[in-house]
Amino acid sequence: MIRKCCIFYSLLVLLSAAGAMTLTSCSKDDDVAESNVVSIEMEPDNDLPVDIDGISVDFKILNTDSVAMKTFKEFEDFFFVLSFTNIGNQTVDFPREIDLVEEDLFRVYTSDNSYVGRPWDTTYITLFRPYIAPQSTKVIWCSWFTYSGHDDKSLRIPGYELLKLSQRFPLPKGSYYTEFEITIHEGKKAKFRKEFKII
Repeated sequence: MIRKCCIFYSLLVLLSAAGAMTLTSCSKDDDVAESNVVSIEMEPDNDLPVDIDGISVDFKILNTDSVAMKTFKEFEDFFFVLSFTNIGNQTVDFPREIDLVEEDLFRVYTSDNSYVGRPWDTTYITLFRPYIAPQSTKVIWCSWFTYSGHDDKSLRIPGYELLKLSQRFPLPKGSYYTEFEITIHEGKKAKFRKEFKII
């Protein structure tokens, strides 16, 4: 009987140790995963790019005159513009534009966190190579409610345009923000948040 109890106790100790090792392992994996997350919160007044491993990441909301703004008039269109510039002297591996586009890119919320929508429905099929040459830039952008950047009235921005299947309605007056996360160079994630108003 004592022998059976000892065996049972030994099994319990082994199982507990294995469980602790599993928990420790998961914790370490989580720590590694978290270390790849570069948290970037760009305040409305701060339109300076951020350097991540030699890639200058810049996110702006522009008006139709290509000026970065945080306030727009009702019925005025505006443009989300996300750019990546290799500021180093070596070519950098980088996802293709289509791989950079995740579901939450340029999503818009009201100031009380209600989801409004995103300005795009689909993407081009791109053949661009997955790298950025030294001193070159890749741009992803989308207007809020004009159908396409190729329309005569909309801003023309060189780069990778996200398309909408139908025209969006202008946002009503109020306070909004856009928040999204992307995966960039060497699997690092960058989180962006930018606030703006419609008056």
